[in-house]
Amino acid sequence: MRPVPLVSVSMITYNHESLIEEAINSVLMQETNFPFELVISNDNSPDITDEIIKKILREHPKSESIRYFFHEKNMGMMANSMDNLRRCTGEYIAFCEGDDAWTDPSKLQIQIDEMKKHPLCDISFHPSYVFSGFQKTNSIYALEAFKTKIFSPSEIIIGGGEFCPTASLLMKRSVLNKLPPFINEAPVGDYFLQIAGSLGGGALYLNRIMSLYRINTDFSWNSGLNVLKKKAAFFEQYSKSLRMLNQNMGRAYEKEIHYEIKKHYKNLSFIYLRQKKMSEYKKLYENTIKDIYGKSGLKLLYYIGLFTESAAIADFFDRILFIHPNAFKRGWKKIIKTIYLKKNHLLPPQIVSK
Repeated sequence: MRPVPLVSVSMITYNHESLIEEAINSVLMQETNFPFELVISNDNSPDITDEIIKKILREHPKSESIRYFFHEKNMGMMANSMDNLRRCTGEYIAFCEGDDAWTDPSKLQIQIDEMKKHPLCDISFHPSYVFSGFQKTNSIYALEAFKTKIFSPSEIIIGGGEFCPTASLLMKRSVLNKLPPFINEAPVGDYFLQIAGSLGGGALYLNRIMSLYRINTDFSWNSGLNVLKKKAAFFEQYSKSLRMLNQNMGRAYEKEIHYEIKKHYKNLSFIYLRQKKMSEYKKLYENTIKDIYGKSGLKLLYYIGLFTESAAIADFFDRILFIHPNAFKRGWKKIIKTIYLKKNHLLPPQIVSK
C-alpha cells in the first residue's frame, strides 16, 4: 500500500509534449522526509503528452508516487484544474503545471518546514526564474521581499494573479473548502486560490527561488491572451468573477477588488484606443463603470480618451492624475531589487516588475 501523502502535487497538462517530462522529473527529484504524491490530469491532449507520461510511469524508479488520469473528453483548463484538486489527498497541495517546473530539490521540504513554523498561514509562495519559451531570461518573477514575510489579503488582492507564481504555491488542502461557489466559472483559478488561502493568516513569502515561470509559448495561458478578442472575453468573465467574490466576502475588501478590476479595465481600454476601436471602448466603459468604487477618476479618464482618441494622452493623464499611491513605492522597490540581485549575484540586474 502507498503511504498516506503529506503533500499532493497537482499537475494539469494539455499539449505539453515538449515540457511535460521536465515538469514531472522536477517533482520526482524532491528530497523530503515525508511521503508525497504527484497527481497528473491530462485534458485529452491531441499530441503525444499521454505517451510520454505512460513511458515515465513504466520506467521511472519513483513512478509509484504518480497517480495519472486521462480525460476522454476535453474539459477545459479550469474544470480540469478543479477536478484534479479534488483528487488530491494530502494535507497540503502544491502546484506544478505541465509547462512549468521546479528548480530546487529541497522546495517541498523547505516550504513544509516554513509552513509549520507559521501555522496560521494556509498558503505560501516564493520567486521564480523567468523562461521565455525554452530560454532562461535575465529576470526573476515575484521577488516581493528580501526575507521571509507574511503578506496580507489586501496585498494579495491588489497584487493580482501575477503576485504569486502558480508553480511556487503550497497550500493547506482545507483552503479548497473556502473557495467561492462560482470558482468553476472563473477564467483562472490560481488568483482566487491565493485570495482564499490568505484570508486566514495571510500568505507566507519565502525569499528563495525554487521554480520557473514560463512565458511566450504557443500553449501557455498568457500567450493565448495576446489575441484581443480573448483579452476582452477574459476581462468580462474576470470582472464578473471579482464582483461575485466581492459579494461573497461581504464587501470586506471592496476597495482592493475594485482596484484590480480598474487595473484590467484600463489595460483593455488603452488597447481599444490604440486600435481606434471607439465603439468597443464606449461599450467597455458602460459595462464596467456601473458599480466601481472611486469611479470618478475612471469617468474623467474615459472622456479624455473619448475626445482625444489617443491611448498615449489617456495614459499620460492616468499617470499624472490617477497614479496608485503605491506606485512610487513600487518604483523605489524596483531600484532596491536591482541592487539586491547584483549584490547577491543571482542574475544580471533585470527584473519582472509589477
